Amino acid sequence: MALGKPVWEDRPWENIENWRGGNAVDGRYTNRSAAGGQCVISENGVRTATWRVDLGGVVSISHIHIYYRTDNLPSMIHVLTLYSPYLCVSERVYM
Repeated sequence: MALGKPVWEDRPWENIENWRGGNAVDGRYTNRSAAGGQCVISENGVRTATWRVDLGGVVSISHIHIYYRTDNLPSMIHVLTLYSPYLCVSERVYM
């Protein structure tokens, strides 16, 4: 549903295009290291970061999978699945 959709993030890591928000909607998650180019990594030292995806309209969502950066270590393979997630729906355009 979110594959290839436009994204916005408030705390991107400066000068590292490889860690931008578009990685979250490119469908790739096999190399979850920082160097793999498949993770979104926010600015260093911040306590919170916001990321948004524009789904193009109001849609029904039953669950969301979030794959954590693991640096490809077997002991760190984590997936968070949210069922009936609380989502913010807005018609506001974020740039």
